[in-house]
Amino acid sequence: MPNVLFRACSSEELYELVDVFRPQRCVKHVDLIKEGSEGDGCYVLAQGQVDVFEREAHKVTLSRGAGFGEIALLYSCPRTATVRAKEDCDFWFLDRRAFREITARHKRNRLNMKMSLLAKVRNFIGCVTIVYHQYHLELITRFFL
Repeated sequence: MPNVLFRACSSEELYELVDVFRPQRCVKHVDLIKEGSEGDGCYVLAQGQVDVFEREAHKVTLSRGAGFGEIALLYSCPRTATVRAKEDCDFWFLDRRAFREITARHKRNRLNMKMSLLAKVRNFIGCVTIVYHQYHLELITRFFL
């Protein structure tokens, strides 16, 4: 099941996002994310396993394909958990700035397309209205003259 954060993205948007993910590596027992620290992006685990802790209590072990830290893409808030490499790991990192730039540009493009369509509809309706009024004006003129 796709991550809820990326479900609304178009395929073009997803391709651009994938292009800005950066490969990174982490060694065993090192914290990728520390609870309470400022978040600056999200991670997708390519190889290895990580443990997730909340208030020092182990919550879950994540493995290849798992994503974490995505709240940081949307909000500038403290991390809600610590994520520690259980073994040497390879992962992909997407920073907040790149995510926001790409998604904002695509939102603007979608809005511009909708506005363009509405303008065409408005122009079409305007033309139909003018023809309609001209037709009725002709009928009225013929009737009274």
